[in-house]
Amino acid sequence: MEFWQATNSFAIQDDYIYWRDKDFLPDSGKLMLIDRADGGVHQIFFDDNIDSDPEFSIVDIRDLKSGKNISYEEAINTYMVQVDTIKAILDDDYFIKKVRECEKNQMKKYLELTKGKLS
Repeated sequence: MEFWQATNSFAIQDDYIYWRDKDFLPDSGKLMLIDRADGGVHQIFFDDNIDSDPEFSIVDIRDLKSGKNISYEEAINTYMVQVDTIKAILDDDYFIKKVRECEKNQMKKYLELTKGKLS
C-alpha cells in the first residue's frame, strides 16, 4: 500500500491475449480503481478500445472501497474516454477538451455524492 500512496502515476501493461480469450469482457480487461469520495483525485482512462457496448469494454472500472463495478453509464466521459484517434490526431486540443469535459462531469457527480455531507 505504501507504493500507491507515494506515487502520483503508474502504468500497467495489459494482456490483450488474456482479454481476447475471455471474450473481451470488462472484468478481464484493464483494472481501474476509483475512489468516488475523493474529490482531490480524478483518474481518467483514455483508450480507443473502449466500446459503446459496456459488455465489451477493455476497462474494468471498480469502486476502490467496495470493489463493485462502476457502470459504463457513470464512467463514460467522467472516468474513461473512448478516444477517436482521427480527431485526436487532427485536433491539438482534443485531449484538453476531453479532460475538461470529464472534470465537469466528475465535479457534478462528486457534489451529488457529497450533498449534505459537506459543512
